[in-house]
Amino acid sequence: MDEKASIGGLLRTILGIFGDDALIRQAAEFTIGSHQTGFVVELFPSDTSLKSTVENGPIPGRYFFLASDGSVEGEVIIFVAQGVLSFIEYASCPDQEPDEWPEPSQLVLGDSDGLALE
Repeated sequence: MDEKASIGGLLRTILGIFGDDALIRQAAEFTIGSHQTGFVVELFPSDTSLKSTVENGPIPGRYFFLASDGSVEGEVIIFVAQGVLSFIEYASCPDQEPDEWPEPSQLVLGDSDGLALE
């Protein structure tokens, strides 16, 4: 799967859980900007007519990617600036950078302490 399709799937899944209509609409069509690193990517939504209630910072919630043994392998974080999708980050827990974005089906909602919920 190409990078934009992978990121789009993650955005749809996470924003569907979060439930912010403005961000869901923004994620429907976007372009990818520069890569801060391999897994920190700027997002440019085509439609920014609706602004999110999240003005600046990461959206609430913790969205983890689990390894096959159930251990936390990384976290996907979506950032907003002035009510608009700004960038997405896949922060991996192991010392090595991942090869690809996680599949949306492998995400698990976590609590505020960073622990994956069952």
